[in-house]
Amino acid sequence: MCLFHFSAWSQDTITKKKGRYRTFLKDSDQSYVRMAGIGMSYKFMPFDQNFKAIGLSGQYHLNLARFFSRKLIFGVTLEVRGGKGFVHKRFSDDFKTSMSNGLLPQYASQKDSALAYDLVRAVNGSKYCRGNYMSSIGIIFSPFPYKWGGLTFLLSRGQQNFPVFVASQYYETDSDDWEYVMLNKTKVISGELRIHPALFFKQQPLGLGKFHQYCYFSLYYEQANTNHIKFKDVALDQLLTSSSLDQAFKKHSFGFKLGVWLK
Repeated sequence: MCLFHFSAWSQDTITKKKGRYRTFLKDSDQSYVRMAGIGMSYKFMPFDQNFKAIGLSGQYHLNLARFFSRKLIFGVTLEVRGGKGFVHKRFSDDFKTSMSNGLLPQYASQKDSALAYDLVRAVNGSKYCRGNYMSSIGIIFSPFPYKWGGLTFLLSRGQQNFPVFVASQYYETDSDDWEYVMLNKTKVISGELRIHPALFFKQQPLGLGKFHQYCYFSLYYEQANTNHIKFKDVALDQLLTSSSLDQAFKKHSFGFKLGVWLK
């Protein structure tokens, strides 16, 4: 009998919540979302000091849900960082140690040996790794973009590219102006939980109008696998020992973003 009452109560609660959400979708007082959106954010990864794609990036999304609703976002998202920037990377001491201890006793070719030693030298230097490029594509979902913090979920997959300065004569570099070769991380999975703090308030603070509802803060998660990391098109596990790579590159990383999003 108790189970019957609990089941009936749960079904009634679910029905009421569904009804409230349908009412929200039909509420003409709420702001409408656009077919496409654009934004910009700055990503911080303070807990992981290895090759991480941080800094300013552009964001774009196509809201496929707009074909049947003007109140929610569900579609495709694209994030791109097209300029590498000028900030030199500063690696942790543990990362430097793991990379230095990971050199193989023997290499398949002189080129591989040169690549491995140049990479380790660059990591231990102070100006050999500068900036990064990145791109990713995924899905975006926001059930109520302009209410209750505008909670938004993103799940993406992409790649990250890191210019590394080298001085070896055994291979050509990727640039005529700077002697850079690329360290590439592919099949990087990322997730993001985004909120707009101003949307928790009925009246916008500081009197800046609607600008507040476009500003957001997000928690960021990233998963990468050392099997999908290459240096000058050579798999990293052919240049360094597997144990050193596992110590140097974290599979799971966390950070946060600050940005502006016109949705």
